[in-house]
Amino acid sequence: GGQDFDRATALCFALELQRAAAALQQGIDTARGMDHVGLPADGPVSASDVVDYARRISYTTFAPVGYVPGAPLHGMMPPAPQDEHFHASHLARHAAEVRARNEAHAAREQVAAEARKAASSGEAPPIETIIKLLSTWKPGQPWPAGIPPPPPGWKPGDPLHIG
Repeated sequence: GGQDFDRATALCFALELQRAAAALQQGIDTARGMDHVGLPADGPVSASDVVDYARRISYTTFAPVGYVPGAPLHGMMPPAPQDEHFHASHLARHAAEVRARNEAHAAREQVAAEARKAASSGEAPPIETIIKLLSTWKPGQPWPAGIPPPPPGWKPGDPLHIG
């Protein structure tokens, strides 16, 4: 009687352990496909590798011991990435670069629009506008609108007399 119960309990425990091992291996296989995880390419993974990885990501997966929502955090990380993590990310850096490019493009377009407006009314744009437009011009690009064209035979690097 008692031996049968122990044998049945051991069998249930063994089956549960086998399912847990399979689920853990599936998680490891999935993690190998992600760029942010540094696990060996093939073969078994040691328990210390799994524990090391779990420690590295633990602050994002569950609340630390003693964490009370809304309480001040002294010496512990909250259970999710914070603003400083997002601001230090590659995505935030890329967004800042895109924003800077868009702002620079909008500023160039505004200067060009002012120069076109001045040219259409027959007056030469201010010298600061001309310098700003010509400083971004590169050979092969169309000549900036609103600026008088260079004299025949002029080549990049030659002096340009405006006015």
